[in-house]
Amino acid sequence: MTVEEGAGAGVGVGFAAAAAAFFFWKHKDLERIRQNTRTTVEQERDQAGRILKACMAELADFRRELSAEDAKSQKVTEFLQSLSSPEFVLQRPEQARATVA
Repeated sequence: MTVEEGAGAGVGVGFAAAAAAFFFWKHKDLERIRQNTRTTVEQERDQAGRILKACMAELADFRRELSAEDAKSQKVTEFLQSLSSPEFVLQRPEQARATVA
């Protein structure tokens, strides 16, 4: 083995050691990235849960308001059914004015 072959082998071993170090460094960095991803997903899940609870509360409020308005519409329906058309059809506009005046 000559000096040139020994230097070439040393360079090859150096590259292999650098590649191994780079691989282990990236592998350790991968675990950090995984942990950051887990943390982010947990935060987003918690936030989505809070948003869903708020939406459900709004829906419950809307249903209460809708029920109250439906009760009012029932009163309007009853009022309209209590009106009789002959009271209004047989009167002329002049008669209504004479009665008021």
